[in-house]
Amino acid sequence: MEKYNTREFDLIEHVPGSSDIFRRKIWNILEGSSDWNAIITTIDKDRGTYSVVLQGTLKQQPLLDS
Repeated sequence: MEKYNTREFDLIEHVPGSSDIFRRKIWNILEGSSDWNAIITTIDKDRGTYSVVLQGTLKQQPLLDS
C-alpha cells in the first residue's frame, strides 16, 4: 500500500517567509512531486509584488510496516 507525503504542506505556512527553511520546504515539495507547474496569478510591476500558485502531483510513497 502507498500514500502521499504531505508533511511539508503541514509546515510551510508556519515557517518564516524569505527564509532558507521556506526555500527548502518548497524544494522538498517539488522533489516529492512527479510533475508540477507554476501559475502567475498577479504581478504588480509598479510595486514589484507577485503571486504564484504551484500545482503538481505528489509521488506515491511506500507505507512502512509498523
